[in-house]
Amino acid sequence: MRRVLVAVFFGWTVLVAGCRPLPEVRIPLDSVVSRNGGKVVLVLLPGRGDRMDSFEKKGFTTMILRSGLPVDVIAADATEEYYADGSFVTRLREDVVLPARRGGYGGVWLIGISMGGTGALLYEREHPGEVDGVIAFAPYLGEEKVAEEIAQAGGLSRWRFEPRDTGRHSLAEGRMRDLYRWFGDRMQNEKAGRIYLCYGTRDRFARGAGILASTLPEGQTLTVAGGHDWRTWKKLLRRLLAEQGLRNRMTRPE
Repeated sequence: MRRVLVAVFFGWTVLVAGCRPLPEVRIPLDSVVSRNGGKVVLVLLPGRGDRMDSFEKKGFTTMILRSGLPVDVIAADATEEYYADGSFVTRLREDVVLPARRGGYGGVWLIGISMGGTGALLYEREHPGEVDGVIAFAPYLGEEKVAEEIAQAGGLSRWRFEPRDTGRHSLAEGRMRDLYRWFGDRMQNEKAGRIYLCYGTRDRFARGAGILASTLPEGQTLTVAGGHDWRTWKKLLRRLLAEQGLRNRMTRPE
């Protein structure tokens, strides 16, 4: 009889046929650099099911390098297993972000898509201010249950956070609740200015993204008509790269 191992993280379920565990993480985390003579580097984090080469295949890297921004690009191979075993932030920090700083980059930005967008937010939560900015494309922010609960409470400012150790919530749901609490705590924090959010209005995770958007300064949320797909994300990237304010921030590290 075939057995199936189920690993849950952030509400996603990964099914592995047979008795095999999830693939082991690679140490150090693999990455590929595209150089453009920049003093700032943009670190790209893939979504679930994608790899570091997806950004090149889908045209993301080329769009950035041809935008006129004097930036380099690092695509990190931060796949699902890093999230599943809880090592994502550690590996990204030790294998990509800190080496980039030591290598002479004056600015480091994280750009994540879907799961990668969530990962970029987690990095900022655990190491606030260590990167110059975070751009989350369509981040996964939990199932409808939590978003509905926050909406019924009248928003994050009125929502009552319950720790995940109450036993009422699953581990995955508890992690999302922790993340929403962090969003609420940042609402009056000037450092919220380091986060940018991009998503399609028909994205299946749009409701959660809208809650995050309510905590961000004006002008740091970008939406277009579209769903949870590369076509939408490329539209968003094209518009994002044309934002002069963001371009100035990226090329003038704090």
